Amino acid sequence: MELMHKLVAIKKKRNLSMEDIASKMNYSKKYIQQMEKGAKPLSKEFFVKYRELLNATDVPLTLDEETQYKKALYRWMDAFLLNELEKASEQYPWLKKCAELTINTDIKNLFHIFEAAFFRKTNNDEALEASMSNLAKKADGFTPEQSHWYNRQVAIYAMKNFQYREAIQAFLQAEEQGEKEKLNDYALFYNIGHCLTDMGFAHKAIYYLEKARADAINRHQTKHNEYIKYFLAENYNEVGRSQEALMLLESCLQNEQVKKDASTIVALIYRRIAMVYLKMGDFQKSLECINESFNHITIDKSAYEINLYFKAVILIAQNKINEGIVCVQKCIEMENEGTLHYVIYNTLLHSTSLRRAESLNYLENVAIPELIKHQHYITLMDCYQKLSMHFKNSKKIKMAYKYSELTFKLSEKLRKGDLS
Repeated sequence: MELMHKLVAIKKKRNLSMEDIASKMNYSKKYIQQMEKGAKPLSKEFFVKYRELLNATDVPLTLDEETQYKKALYRWMDAFLLNELEKASEQYPWLKKCAELTINTDIKNLFHIFEAAFFRKTNNDEALEASMSNLAKKADGFTPEQSHWYNRQVAIYAMKNFQYREAIQAFLQAEEQGEKEKLNDYALFYNIGHCLTDMGFAHKAIYYLEKARADAINRHQTKHNEYIKYFLAENYNEVGRSQEALMLLESCLQNEQVKKDASTIVALIYRRIAMVYLKMGDFQKSLECINESFNHITIDKSAYEINLYFKAVILIAQNKINEGIVCVQKCIEMENEGTLHYVIYNTLLHSTSLRRAESLNYLENVAIPELIKHQHYITLMDCYQKLSMHFKNSKKIKMAYKYSELTFKLSEKLRKGDLS
């Protein structure tokens, strides 16, 4: 209440009546009196409006208020990470105002780090770019706690731009800092597992995703647990544990929370089940599941595009080459030239016609360097295998051996979890 006493004193000096305050703040006089006298717990929203009305810029937050504000910041972050975006958006203005009022640099920095995460979750790309740029200028002076959260944002930002090498480095730095500060949680382990999944490090991804799942269960985070199970199933399938993968995915479909999000995660689950059946050699069920996945996509262009890609993979595996090519060509038309997805789609397309010099040239001189650059090892492995098989069938033994060796070395790298 120390802050309210200061503000009430300023109000008296300026001879502001209770009627003036009530009309401008849109609160009842009784409520304002209760806030001023401490008869009710001080509402942070009330505090911001009251202070702003008085233009009391010379009154900083007290130590106790900064402690409470820091707790509020963590609750705010939890809200938007759980996709409670409406609630988080309502809280944002007063949290921002409080950050402007405090003279504590550590509190300000923490707010701006969480603010970047908020911009990312609300798809405010322009604000995110500016926020990350400003944070980078101050990063050297961050405390261990701030560095942990900053590195998490750097990693996710890098993943968003398919910069997996930078992402995994930042994630591992965050993990090391978080271990000391006791800040590591299921969200961090999930994000590391997600990144390793995209790169193709299935065994290492399983390690982090199982840690994430255990922590999410311990914290009763049911919704996040379903997303963790989705990625865990993908990696189980990759290492040959297809039945376990199928059981996990089918259990996800039974979850009531998942059913409420039918337009998002259900489509992902059916897509992943399709790939499990493909691994098991059941092409018919694989195709049925990918088609069912399309039924749960509404306006998400990227989800539709990725579904088309996986449908192409399934069709080509069934030797329905022409139908597969039609799907992957649609993907290419939907994607911007030069992106990682554009390269992946073209890699699949050119892999179907390796007798053409143009396709061989694309895989060897465009696709492979780009996939290595982005550390997208799953597609790179497939590329090596296709080239090895092509050269073997063409009786070009040296080239076949070259790509066979590259396949083996990459396979060992992924099995051992060598991130270098």
